[in-house]
Amino acid sequence: MPMFRIIFSPLGIFLLFGIVLFAAGLVLRIRECLFCTQDVDAECVSINYHIHRRGSGLGRVNSNSPVWRYEWNGRTYFRQDQNGNSVINYRVGDHCTLRIDPNRPERFYRKGMSNAVIMMLCGIGVIVLTVPVMVFDWMIGNW
Repeated sequence: MPMFRIIFSPLGIFLLFGIVLFAAGLVLRIRECLFCTQDVDAECVSINYHIHRRGSGLGRVNSNSPVWRYEWNGRTYFRQDQNGNSVINYRVGDHCTLRIDPNRPERFYRKGMSNAVIMMLCGIGVIVLTVPVMVFDWMIGNW
């Protein structure tokens, strides 16, 4: 019964959320590495700029996503990067190496910080913050 109380306590649910977040990021990263095996040279042909409003319009988030042009098997592809952020890391005309899935060339990832890695880091952060609080709570006898 105590394990049931721990898992379904607010801290336990927060811990489970961190574990799921980490596991989902890990699965996505493994999928990227297993399927996206071919390096191609890509050129940034444009930057898509988006403004996202928060909540009741009290703030906004700017997102800049490069659009890449690359060739594979004689065909040219134009794909927007999934990792948009507020800092412009690339300019039109810049080149980088993308890893594509040779069987589905429209699927790619850029080496470095991907959404999968960000999910894993957030999951680790949640776990690292939750476990000490749970241990302390257990030590003072709340479980």
